[in-house]
Amino acid sequence: MLVYKLPLWEDDSYAFALSVEDKLTEISLFDLDYYNAKREMFNSLDGDKMHLSNFVHRPSLRMFDEVIDLVGSIYTLTCESKNDMSYGTILRAIKANYETSRRCNINFADTLRDYLNDAFNTSCLNAIHYYKDNVTLYFRASDIQNELLIDLHLIKEFFIDPVGQFSTITVFASTAQNVKHRLEDLVTT
Repeated sequence: MLVYKLPLWEDDSYAFALSVEDKLTEISLFDLDYYNAKREMFNSLDGDKMHLSNFVHRPSLRMFDEVIDLVGSIYTLTCESKNDMSYGTILRAIKANYETSRRCNINFADTLRDYLNDAFNTSCLNAIHYYKDNVTLYFRASDIQNELLIDLHLIKEFFIDPVGQFSTITVFASTAQNVKHRLEDLVTT
């Protein structure tokens, strides 16, 4: 893993790149049930928040009672709603074009109006940009300790591996929560 910028304080930005030789750390037993529930929601494109009701103690679900659903957290569903195309159609289009076009970008970003609405579950992932042999993930925010590793596993499974073989995954985040957790703990080489 190549770290370009570490977050030095809470809500600071960070940037790092994973090479094909880097392996994401395994999901801990503590997080495995949560990961599996969220993975099933990604797989079924289901934003019903009740699927995660057993995990309301997680910091990332602190607004659980206020939000209507978890569309913003289930990125397969978010990509459909933000791009007016089905998840499968989006992946096929990206797969057919990423090697020859810098325009292969999936939008996940919410409007400011949606972001300011407490009942709306906003997406932490803003975009995935595919180009030749690399993929760049742009996060509005990311919880390094509680969500980033799980998100990386899910994004890799549902948005990177189905498209092609990439040598590098670069990650940028505008803000980071739980900066006391080390980015280096996300990978094993």
